[in-house]
Amino acid sequence: MIAKFAAVVAFALSLLGFHLGGTTWSHRITGDHGDALYSKAWAKDGRARFECVESSSGKCWYTLYRDACDSDACVDKPLTRFALARGGEREFTGLPGFRFCVARDAALPRPDCREP
Repeated sequence: MIAKFAAVVAFALSLLGFHLGGTTWSHRITGDHGDALYSKAWAKDGRARFECVESSSGKCWYTLYRDACDSDACVDKPLTRFALARGGEREFTGLPGFRFCVARDAALPRPDCREP
């Protein structure tokens, strides 16, 4: 009975944007005038959520690569690319293991997140 209650509470919290377990990331670039880029992400069991908290350009640009992809040969084959406006969020389901890069501009980064 307690396990079922805990599962219902965890599900309800996930609907409100609170996630229990999984992996979380926070990317932050600061400058003289505060945050130039601030992004948060969370992933667990094929689900992932991305949030663009702040970006001096107005958008956070995300590029997702397969986790096993670590060479320049993967640059032309990201899993997906998308942009979120400042304050925007996006959630995916069914994602394989992945790594991602986030930037203030639309330039396609290499899988190690360095600029080309």
